[in-house]
Amino acid sequence: MSTIETPIRQFPPGFNLKTFLQEIMFAFQESDPFHESHYVLNLKTLELILITDEISSECEQVVNGHKTKEEVPEWMLYHVDEIRDMMEFPQKYRRIDSFPSFQSYKVMEKFAGSVDNTELRGNLLEALRLKKPFRNFRAVLDDYPQYLEKWYNYRDDHDMRKVKQWLVEEDIISEDLLHGVEETDTFYDRVLRGLVEVDVVAENDHALAFYHTNPYWPEHVVVIPKKRSRTFTEFPDGPSMNGFMTLLREVAQKVEAKFGGCRVVTNVGDYQTEKFMHWHVYFGKKLR
Repeated sequence: MSTIETPIRQFPPGFNLKTFLQEIMFAFQESDPFHESHYVLNLKTLELILITDEISSECEQVVNGHKTKEEVPEWMLYHVDEIRDMMEFPQKYRRIDSFPSFQSYKVMEKFAGSVDNTELRGNLLEALRLKKPFRNFRAVLDDYPQYLEKWYNYRDDHDMRKVKQWLVEEDIISEDLLHGVEETDTFYDRVLRGLVEVDVVAENDHALAFYHTNPYWPEHVVVIPKKRSRTFTEFPDGPSMNGFMTLLREVAQKVEAKFGGCRVVTNVGDYQTEKFMHWHVYFGKKLR
């Protein structure tokens, strides 16, 4: 645990917590022991600093008097004061290393098991059993761009939870400040903001129904709430729930009237690849 007595409980005006969390997640994902680099978080300014082993070694020699500033590359000089401060006041900083490789492997394995495309699921699991599983896993997904996006969302959702856990455990930010922050900017968030064009089937004040942009069945409609909820089990009772279920039933009635029947399904928890509640209303034999 850190030596700071209390975590941050109030941010300065204009501070964007969501952006900050995304930057911390990126730092965890991009810190690379093989390329001898990592990030450091300044607890006073909440700024991230990229440090390589080369920068650290050269600047420490200057700080310790073993080298003069003239003996190190000019582009490194602005790091000298940073390294000096880190050495004199280590309690002001937190080092960020990459997520453990075994943890990343487990996330890939879990995602592979959740994929609804039988062929892709088998290919991903096989890739994880080969040498260089990380590279092979990505190579398989390159042939399935729609699932590649789902993978990034799935991975980022997991990593964001780890980031929040780390910030709380290190007493950097109080847990109450992190409560309710969106974990990812999902496809459905972008639909609601008008950033993705969709073919709308029906809509009311509480929900939106549209044709799936990459359908799995001949008739495939997605229904989402306009009030964001991670999953159905967390969606609160009240007007939003009532309005959502009314539209869901309306869509199901339309598909049933057109084809004589339909399925209405949703996924919850670990079965979700997008952490935004959504329901599928569909008919017909699976296309893929």
